[in-house]
Amino acid sequence: MTTYRIYKPKLRAEFSYQCAYCQTREPEVGGCKSFHIDHYRPKKKFPDLINAYNNLIYACRDCNTYKQDYWPNFAELLRGYIIVNPREDHIETHIDTSKFIWRGKTSRGNWTVKKLRLDSTILSQRREDRIRIENKIQKLADVVEDAKINLEIAKQEQDWKKIEALNKFIMDETNNIDSFKRKIIGPMD
Repeated sequence: MTTYRIYKPKLRAEFSYQCAYCQTREPEVGGCKSFHIDHYRPKKKFPDLINAYNNLIYACRDCNTYKQDYWPNFAELLRGYIIVNPREDHIETHIDTSKFIWRGKTSRGNWTVKKLRLDSTILSQRREDRIRIENKIQKLADVVEDAKINLEIAKQEQDWKKIEALNKFIMDETNNIDSFKRKIIGPMD
């Protein structure tokens, strides 16, 4: 019998190696072992959807733990206590993700932020660190591009010492860029 666990590699790629709820990326929390498969509609209440791919969400350990088997009852539905569904909803419609501390824009967004603690200090700091690293990557990339221009000039002038130094510099900084990217982007396993 097929179980939902076989979908983890596909879910990882589909959700770009990050939590569908808080957008924490695998490298930021130690890799895929810190991620679970969440059942948007909980297994206990919707046993017929246990292996339904469209009910599966790639989620970090924290979001999956905070969400648990939550599903709104009628009163909670009326108050808008519904967690945003990453498969069906655009998160930005319900949550302001433009700042490090996320805030709800709708009742669903407010409830999702509160229930999953998407406004926590640790998540805010992680987002700020990510932006800082992305900015550093861009600055290094700009420096490498300038060095490549200078390399072409050095080649035209046949300045062999400068060519050698620039080649080494470009290689070293490209390695630094790759190292920074591995800290925030893509799979980690």
